[in-house]
Amino acid sequence: MSSHLVRLRERNQLTLPSEIADRLGVEPGSLLELILDTDDEGIQVELRRAEVVRAGTRAAQRSEQRARKDIREGRFSTYANTEELAAHMKQKRDDEAKELRARIEEMQAQMQGLMFDMRRMGAATGVTVNEMPGKYAK
Repeated sequence: MSSHLVRLRERNQLTLPSEIADRLGVEPGSLLELILDTDDEGIQVELRRAEVVRAGTRAAQRSEQRARKDIREGRFSTYANTEELAAHMKQKRDDEAKELRARIEEMQAQMQGLMFDMRRMGAATGVTVNEMPGKYAK
């Protein structure tokens, strides 16, 4: 994750840092989607490259076909109101974050195991192995 400080200019305009524009693959004139979410930490802002699909194009037809297939196969949900939808999306996001944290912990454990094996091989062969970078060490 990277963080950049930007200034809000007249008429509520922001200048997107070039590093961010490059990572998003956008250039002047590109459409961006700005998503606001409120959680325990306050308001979170997410910026995504927007893709507009025009009606009648092949891309729109493919999207409609995928949607129809999802409906036929029961891959959809209904909600009584927007609050129910928001709660579902928050739960889904929280579940995915928990899964990612577990995967990260598993990978850190694997890295520690690999470093242990490398040090052991280094001791046997006389080759020294540098310590694991701090972000992987527990």
